[in-house]
Order: sequence, then structure tokens, then C-alpha cells
Amino acid sequence: MTKELQLKGEIRILTGQLSASYGNIKRLVEENKRLTEEIRDLKFTTAQEYMEDQEITVSDLEHLRDPQ
Repeated sequence: MTKELQLKGEIRILTGQLSASYGNIKRLVEENKRLTEEIRDLKFTTAQEYMEDQEITVSDLEHLRDPQ
């Protein structure tokens, strides 16, 4: 096998590995987005349930706002 064919084979292997890595990263980014939304929704639901359980209203929290 010539050096040129060997290098072409190595390039093909590396290109395949790079493509697989890109696919994995893309999948992980999408999974991260999905989980971030789930966590945000869960936090909102938990806070809302807590407020309802403690009978806290939005007006009870008005004094906590930053004066602008």
C-alpha cells in the first residue's frame, strides 16, 4: 500500500469519527434543551403548588419586588 492510499484511508476513518462525534454532540444539545425545559416547567409547577398550598398570593409578594 502506498503512503497516499494509507493517508486516504486514515482521512476516511477520521472523517467518520468526526461525523459520529458531531452527531453525538447534536443529540446531546437537543437532550439538554429538552431537560432544561422540563426543569423550568417543574420549578414553575413546584413553586405554583407551594404558593397554593401555603395560600400565598401574588399580592403577598409584591413587597419583594425591586423598586425601579
